[in-house]
Amino acid sequence: MDAECLRQLELAFLKEPGIACLVAEPVSAAPIVPGRGYWQGARDLCRRYGALLVFDEIIEGFGRTGKMFACQHSVTPDILVLGKSLGGGLLPFAGIVARPELDVCPQLSVGHYTHEKNALCAAAALAEIRYLEAHRLPEHAARLGEYALSRLEEMKARHAIIGNVTGIGLHLGLELVKDPTTRERACEEAAMVMYRCMEKGLAFKTLEGNRITLRPALVITQQEMEQALDILDEAIGEIERGEGYP
Repeated sequence: MDAECLRQLELAFLKEPGIACLVAEPVSAAPIVPGRGYWQGARDLCRRYGALLVFDEIIEGFGRTGKMFACQHSVTPDILVLGKSLGGGLLPFAGIVARPELDVCPQLSVGHYTHEKNALCAAAALAEIRYLEAHRLPEHAARLGEYALSRLEEMKARHAIIGNVTGIGLHLGLELVKDPTTRERACEEAAMVMYRCMEKGLAFKTLEGNRITLRPALVITQQEMEQALDILDEAIGEIERGEGYP
């Protein structure tokens, strides 16, 4: 799959030689986790065709994947876009990190932004970074995420409705299917699982109709994670047995 995606990416570069940059999430919201070789190949293509590699880590940045930034699992981009959690999850704040040689006009004002130069947001961002480092939350996400993935894989072995388990760190997901062979999306069942979990005290989002995504707070404890996975396991079993909503 990675090889085919790279082949199609090169076709796009060949068809549109003026492409300035490739903008992508190193790990998608689903989450889909490409192999390390994929991003190395994509970076090589960008360099070959004169494009910049831009990573959007608005979701994955700041410890979510088990490292401070998701790109640390693969390659360093030319530009890194940050947001949401940069403001501690409470204040609107975003940022862009780029290679020094791309800062070609530091003496010029090239634009003004609604949330720029906000002292409160800057203080929140600095406090968040200090907390992440002091409490080693990326490492905590890596350890607890490994445990959660093993639990989800064990659930997959017992529930035919679970077609796939993906994730890295505390960025987790599972895909529900009506049939493990045809892999038809189980969108209605995913919605029922979501609402049944909400009744039991667990909230999450679904993507693409049948993908359950789990992105807990990085301070979640082992006990809390176990409780959340127990609820999910129970809810999936109920829906799988036909104990859904009328």
